[in-house]
Amino acid sequence: MPRVWLAGLIWCLAVSGLAVAESWLVAWKEQPFHSDASAKVFVADRMEDKGPITWFYKGSQKKGFAKNEFYRCLSLEPGVPAELTNPEQLASLKFNFEKLSGFAKQYPNSSEILHPQLVAMRAMLDNYQAGKAYFAGRWLPQAECEALISQRDAAIRTAAAGRQLLAHQRAEILEFRRRDTSAHQRMESRKLAYATLGGIAIYLVFLIGGMARGLRKLVWLLLLVPCLVAGWLTYQQGGCAWVPAFQKYLQLLPEHLKDPADIPPP
Repeated sequence: MPRVWLAGLIWCLAVSGLAVAESWLVAWKEQPFHSDASAKVFVADRMEDKGPITWFYKGSQKKGFAKNEFYRCLSLEPGVPAELTNPEQLASLKFNFEKLSGFAKQYPNSSEILHPQLVAMRAMLDNYQAGKAYFAGRWLPQAECEALISQRDAAIRTAAAGRQLLAHQRAEILEFRRRDTSAHQRMESRKLAYATLGGIAIYLVFLIGGMARGLRKLVWLLLLVPCLVAGWLTYQQGGCAWVPAFQKYLQLLPEHLKDPADIPPP
């Protein structure tokens, strides 16, 4: 068993770079009729299809293959999974092991590259068959591992519930602020409506009083004021666009006069 652990450690150190970015193992022959045993192999950092050519890159170097040229490529996914605790993960590990071992048998020159990964995967399979499970970087008895997984899943559910509760509280705060702002705006609209009605009432009192007492200058001055205001608004806005807005405001004036407490929030 210590040899199995040592092989797994050596593999993790050897291919730690492969877990960061996907790499490719490429086997190719100069002629299709050449034997698979003579196929050359190399490891590429990335693959890219450009029209009729498939390019493989290794640092600053690259090699391309046309569609009619013989080559096979194998994705060097990390063979040692982060966890091995259930039959589904075991089946995936077996599938990858068979894929890599089949490639190594068909193209013997790739065996040296694939050997560390195959040894590590074999060690993982042997440990699992021996009744252990790989969890959180350790080999544990499967019963103990199941308990730890249950604790982890419970912690994840608790964290998710906490995030959901926090999101709900934030939504309530935003809704309260929105309603408070809306109520404040309705209150300001009510004040403006009363001020408007008060101004109109005072204007009519002066106008009617001036007409009753024969104060022509006052009457003409009061009649001139709305014309001057209308002319100033027309000049400022470059037209009579203020007229529909003013008409709409007058139409909504009864609504603005209502008590904000009597108006349901939007």
